[in-house]
Amino acid sequence: MNTSDASPLPLYARIEADLRARLEAREWNPGDQLPPEAELMDHYQVSRITIRKAIDNLARQNLITIRRGKGTFASAPPLLHDLSRLTGFVEMTTAGKRNATSRLIDHSVIVPDQRISTALNQAPGSTVTSIRRLRLADGMPVSLDQTFLPHDIGARLQTADLEQIPLLALLEDHLGIPLIEAQYGIEATGADADAASHLAVTTGFPVMKVERSIFTTTNRPITYELLTYRGDMVRFQTRLSRKRT
Repeated sequence: MNTSDASPLPLYARIEADLRARLEAREWNPGDQLPPEAELMDHYQVSRITIRKAIDNLARQNLITIRRGKGTFASAPPLLHDLSRLTGFVEMTTAGKRNATSRLIDHSVIVPDQRISTALNQAPGSTVTSIRRLRLADGMPVSLDQTFLPHDIGARLQTADLEQIPLLALLEDHLGIPLIEAQYGIEATGADADAASHLAVTTGFPVMKVERSIFTTTNRPITYELLTYRGDMVRFQTRLSRKRT
């Protein structure tokens, strides 16, 4: 890159744009270490302050991660969760050109608390199926999911491969249950110790907690989910129309 051209952009912005283009071209894959500051200074023939400003801007865009004392590393761009459609983790990850995998943590039958019973329209004391999974994109932990299903539905998934087959596909394709709509609640918070240990982050790391109920025909709730996403790995997007009253 020629840093002496007549571009109206500040020098740090031109270096930032060049590094972004190199990242998007996968010159460095996620997890790869970028050249040290001294090497970048020599390559671009600029000061340390200019390099650091470009690097800091890329870090704010989650394109790189700065690890103090270790260096700067390429990050995977955040996955886009389109809230205008009902999709699952595998669909979101595949759309982001990443490989989705799951690890089953727990699959059990429990007597839930009142909140879960109410969400699934179950009588107090009724059992439900609980499925807890860690969801990964290209091997990196992205989401810690806990899904609750009415026991009559969950019992039909007792032998299902919950690590290889997406749950929504199991419900729709294997059990023939149409999934009509979903209700979402989203909260920004910090990871508790359990979520942090599974998501490979520190306690208090920014996460998005999603509460999702999925309904079939006759407005029957089929799943109630508590999903914890790493805040640096997922971005939510939707498009809304305005109706004047």
